[in-house]
Amino acid sequence: MLSREEELRRLLSEEISQLVGDEAPQGIGVQLAVGVVDSASALERCREVLSVVLRFGEEDWPSLERWTVELPRWFVEACGVEETAEKSLEERADLSPEERWDLADAEPWRLSEWLEWLRPSRRTWHWLGASTGDGRTLTVSLDTPGAPSPTGALEWLLEVAGLFECPVCGGNYLTVKPYETWPPPPELDMRPPYEEHLGRPWFDSCRCEKGRRPWSPPPS
Repeated sequence: MLSREEELRRLLSEEISQLVGDEAPQGIGVQLAVGVVDSASALERCREVLSVVLRFGEEDWPSLERWTVELPRWFVEACGVEETAEKSLEERADLSPEERWDLADAEPWRLSEWLEWLRPSRRTWHWLGASTGDGRTLTVSLDTPGAPSPTGALEWLLEVAGLFECPVCGGNYLTVKPYETWPPPPELDMRPPYEEHLGRPWFDSCRCEKGRRPWSPPPS
C-alpha cells in the first residue's frame, strides 16, 4: 500500500515506474482512459487538486470551509451548490427512480460529497501513474483493493479537468480496464482518436450507451 508521500511523488512524476515490495499493487489494477481536450492540461489540473488533498491525513482533515480556500478556485466553483439532505430528498420526492438517477448523473458533485470520498479512511484507490498518450487521451493507473471499486470522485475530477463530451448526448467516454502486471502493457494506454467515436451509435459510459436517450446521428 502506498504512503501519502509515495503517492504524491507518483502523482507529480512524469514517468510510470516499477513498484516493488510493499509498494507493489496489492489488489486489482485499474486504468481509467478518458477522452480530453488536452491530456497534458487535464493531467496538470488533476495534479493541482490531488496534490492538495494528499497533504492531509485523517488526523488533520480540514473543515469544508478550509477546503474552499486550500483547493484551486476553478475546482471549487465547478462543484455543485451545498444543500441539506432534507432539501435534497424533498426535491426528489416526486421523481421516479430512473428520473432520480438521471438527475444525479447530470448534477455536479457537491464539494462536501466529493471530499468525503477522498478521505483516507474511505478512499479505496491509489494513484500509480498517468500517461498523456496521443494528446487527446489521459490514462490514469490505479491500485484498488478489488473490483468494482468506487472511483466516481476521481471521474468527477477528470470531468472538470477537461473531459470531452459526446456531442450527441452530452455524455463522455471513459473506459475502465483491469491489468494484471505492473507497469501495465503499453496497449492499455491506447484509445482511438475522439473523432473515430463520432457517428457511431455508442460512446463508452455515456447516456447513449446506457440507453437513457435513444441515439440518432447528428444532423448532416
